[in-house]
Order: sequence, then structure tokens, then C-alpha cells
Amino acid sequence: MWTNSFTPSAVFNYDDTRISQRGGKLAVKRVEADNKDRANAVSTRKSTVATLLSFVSASGSVFMSIYVMKANFDDASSARVDFCPQDAARTSRRCWPRYYCWSEAGYLNSEAFQAVVDRFSEEWTTRYPGVHAILFGDQLRVHRRPDIVERALGKGVYLSSLPKNTSHITQPLDEANFGTFQRLVATGAQQGVIEGMLSNEGTRNALLEAAYTADRRAFTPGVIVGAFRRCGLWPFVRKRILAQVVDALGLGHTDESTRGVAAAAAGDVIQEAAARAKSAKKRTSTGSAVVESAVLHAPDALLQQSRDIAANKAVKDAVKAARGVIRAYKREKSAQDASAAAAARVANLCRVCKTRTYRGGEGWGGCLCGTFRVCPGCVKTAPAAAAMGEHGKECPGEVSGGSD
Repeated sequence: MWTNSFTPSAVFNYDDTRISQRGGKLAVKRVEADNKDRANAVSTRKSTVATLLSFVSASGSVFMSIYVMKANFDDASSARVDFCPQDAARTSRRCWPRYYCWSEAGYLNSEAFQAVVDRFSEEWTTRYPGVHAILFGDQLRVHRRPDIVERALGKGVYLSSLPKNTSHITQPLDEANFGTFQRLVATGAQQGVIEGMLSNEGTRNALLEAAYTADRRAFTPGVIVGAFRRCGLWPFVRKRILAQVVDALGLGHTDESTRGVAAAAAGDVIQEAAARAKSAKKRTSTGSAVVESAVLHAPDALLQQSRDIAANKAVKDAVKAARGVIRAYKREKSAQDASAAAAARVANLCRVCKTRTYRGGEGWGGCLCGTFRVCPGCVKTAPAAAAMGEHGKECPGEVSGGSD
């Protein structure tokens, strides 16, 4: 257990989010002309530019922001890379410190995170000497490295991790700030691309410029303080945190969770509706409405409406009768087709074996009258003359034996 007490300004939540443009309603095409050295549009859609790592406190302020740029280091050569975050230009005095560094994937690796923690400890010690700070983050591997945690602890910074698979529920940055930030980045990037196309300037940095502006608009004191309070992280409310986790994971709900509050409100509405239905049950009548309610009608309008209803009913009856005639014709036609198929099967039945049916082919023997067929197997067992005699002397044709 900690023996230190922390003020709201010493309780931090830190997490990173990707700055990338994936899709959107605007379809940007690359258009080039012979008399122009630069293309009219160079969009950064479907590409990742950087990762934003933010440190926000429960008092509603942003302590610092770090942009981790994606850099392509050449494998053929080796060079010493300085992961120390570099200072970014400030737009105003009220703007919080911003830094930037590089990595191959654009994510925080162990070296970059170590440099970030050192920079945070340095800034914190300079602003609040002798005061301890606690940082809540997720359970990313680089966040839980023993050497980094021990080094930060020696400087009065406690690196704590939220429970596994619950950071998207209990983390204030994920609760509100990052959602607003991503929405503003998408809108600003599209606007930057449009302005770059109209002014014939490059749009390669439109996404990063939009992120720099959205960072200032998304992380406002009211949003940060509200997110901490709703997550139950500060002021620390154990029941609130557990209710949020249970509610988000679908394990049931309590009276403290959002689902519990919604269920209670829905129960009140249902109870009031049941009471109103019970009171109106006695005066409820059944039947079909002939006129519109709450509308004044003239007598001639009522008569015309009655005639229209009768005409529509007559049309529907006529259509229904026509459909009945069509169904009866289809049933009769189906019966006739079935009878014709049965007669065809009997006519094509072998007169000798009485089991096989002629279905076409050259292997059958036939009479010139076209009504007598003999299967190849029967020709071997029954002489042609016998088959001829069975068919009748009136047939002018001859029976020819079929092939096996």
C-alpha cells in the first residue's frame, strides 16, 4: 500500500493513440499537369503519420504531449539514434509542452519510453519539487519493464497499470478524449486536403497539422475532469469502477452502472404507461375508423370518402377474383401435364420385359409405325418374329434388333 497522499494535479493517466487517416468521404485523386512541377494533391489517406502520447492529470490539465514519428532507417547502414524527445514549437504561452521523437514503426519502444519517462520525471521535479506523482497506464510490455519502473520510482513517479483488458473501460483518455481527438483529426485533415488542392500547395502534412490543432481542442479541462469522474479513477470510487467493468463486459448490471440507471428509468416509464393503459381500458372501443380524428369534415367530403372506399373495395375484389382464376388454370394445366407424362411413360414401355422405359438413344429397336420399342436386352432373348407377332400383323414395319 502507498503511504503517500496524492493531489488531483499529481494523478495522471497516460496512453497513446495512432494518428492515421483511414478512409473518409472525400476521394482525393492525384492530378498532374505538364506545366506544373508539383502534383495538385498528395493525400495522406490510409497512412500512419505518428503516435500521440498524452499525459493528463485529474485536475483537468495536460502535463505534456509527445509525438512519436515514423522514420524509415536504412538497413544497409548503421547510425546512432538519439531517442531523447525534442522540443516542439509552442503556439502560445498557455500551451503545454510538446515533444517529438522517432521510431521505425511509429510506436513507443523500450528506448523511447525510457526517454519519455525521464523527460516526465525531469519536468515534474522542476515544477513540483519533493512531490510524488502516480501515473495510470495500460499493461503494455514497455510500460511494465522492471528497469523503467524502478528508475521512475527512484524519482518519485509511480508507474501503475490498470487491470488487464479493462483500460478501454476504466481509462479516462479512452473514455472521452481520444474519441473527440480522432473525430477532429479526420475533419481537419479533410479540410486541409481541400485547401491544399485549391491553393496548389502540398498536402503531405495536412494530417499532422490537423492533429496538432485537434490536440488543443480535444483535451479541455472539462472533458478531462468529467472522464476521470465517470471512470471512478479520481475521486477513486471502487464501486463505480467495478460497475463500469461489469456493465461493459456484459456480466450483469448494478444500480451504479449506466445500464442499471437506464433500466431503472425504463422501469418507471413502463409502469406509467401501464397505469395509463389501465385507466383508458374502460373507454376503449373496437372497429375501423371511417374518418380522420381531430379534423373537420364537410358532408360532401364524407360522401366522397365513402364512395372512394367502396370503389377501392371493388377493385380489390376484382383483382382477387382474377388471381383465383389464374390459380385454377395453373392447377388444371399441372394436372394435364402430369397425365401426359404418365401416358408417355406407358407408351415407351418395352412390350417384352415390361420393365424398362425408352428415353432415347440408338441402342433400341423400333417399328416403322413409331409406337413400338424393344430394348437391346429383349432382342437377344425374344426373336424378332415373336416380337413382331406380339405387336400385330397390321403394323407395316419390321422390328430391327438394337445394339448391346
